[in-house]
Amino acid sequence: MGQMEEPPEAAEAIRWARSGAMSLTGSPGGAPRLTPWGLATGMDRLSDQLAELTVESGRPVRVDGPALLGERAACAGFRRQGALTVGGAGRMVAASDGWVVVQLPRDSDWELLGALVGADRGPEDWMSLERAVGGLRVADIVEIGQLLGLAVAGVGRGPARDLPGPSEPTRWHRRRLGGEPMSTPRRIEGLRVLDLSALWAGPLCANLLGLAGAEVTKLEDPRRPDGARRGPKRFYELLHRGHRSVSVDLTSPAGRQELSRLIEASDVVIEASRPRALDQLGIDPDAIAGPLIWLSITGYGRYGPRSNAIGFGDDSAVAAGAWLDADGGPGARPHFVADALADPITGLTAAVAVLGSIARGGGELLDISLVGAVGDLLQPVEQSDVEVANAGGDEWMVRVAGSLESVAPPRARP
Repeated sequence: MGQMEEPPEAAEAIRWARSGAMSLTGSPGGAPRLTPWGLATGMDRLSDQLAELTVESGRPVRVDGPALLGERAACAGFRRQGALTVGGAGRMVAASDGWVVVQLPRDSDWELLGALVGADRGPEDWMSLERAVGGLRVADIVEIGQLLGLAVAGVGRGPARDLPGPSEPTRWHRRRLGGEPMSTPRRIEGLRVLDLSALWAGPLCANLLGLAGAEVTKLEDPRRPDGARRGPKRFYELLHRGHRSVSVDLTSPAGRQELSRLIEASDVVIEASRPRALDQLGIDPDAIAGPLIWLSITGYGRYGPRSNAIGFGDDSAVAAGAWLDADGGPGARPHFVADALADPITGLTAAVAVLGSIARGGGELLDISLVGAVGDLLQPVEQSDVEVANAGGDEWMVRVAGSLESVAPPRARP
């Protein structure tokens, strides 16, 4: 006899438990947490689309979409921390009228912190930060943070708290570039991809395109190398395996000429810079003609009032509405969901978007935001009769639809 099919109402809880992301969600001393949305099944849906779009290339890319959510944590050994990001660089902070996420992953962020709170603070001085921020309104903290280039977001003020129905349009956009599209759709094999991005979302997109046969070139400015190099080496190598790497000083005229040459020689450009940063380099994606596909990944989208706001994976997910009420009653801090949730969601979304553009012949600018990519996946799911139980020590089980499912640890692709 074959295996029984999972009941539809149990599918999300089971996939979330198996993904590794559930073990990263919840307080460090408590049970791992389920979520009320279809994150796991949404990532499954995106990975199915990725496989469908790459099958004709002869190198179909099949990944476990939900497992991507815990891939960095698997490489780094991260564990759930509740109101702190699993990487420890951000946390939920109480304002006078609500909660904000403050992320300070870079040394320069702590140097800017004094301007936010009105006094100098030493590195990792979260206690002083919380005392100073407690008297400010959420909107004021977010506004000041944006002006200073800090990743600050209000909790629960994103679009996902007003969940869209299935007929709502996607929250990423495409627009036609100046030139004519390709006369025929291009094959993925040998496609030239220039990766100007950093950290996780953009490199994951480049990684998936490379697995499908694209030729990926990673460009870094030696003055500002990819911040992911400071993280787990295994994770960085996983995302950039098989890619060509070039170093270009973008402050020099020669370096900018080299950047222009590489763009002109590419079929796809992936960047994760705020529009202001591209302006400083003299690059205007909207003015580029031809069959080029330009992928822009930002926290809040290229166009609009927050186009130049900083957004990382954890704060962008919270801004989209992906956070959980803490166990413990009123006043308890909200909890983060998984690890930098918006990054792997956006990376997989972006790969599917680029492959779709290739099938249409290119000539498009794809504007994908971290906040929007998460918002697209947040759909309410029924989770009645689901129970999380301790099986001893660090072992947890999900009881759903009359069966038990182990809560899996995060894992990375081989």
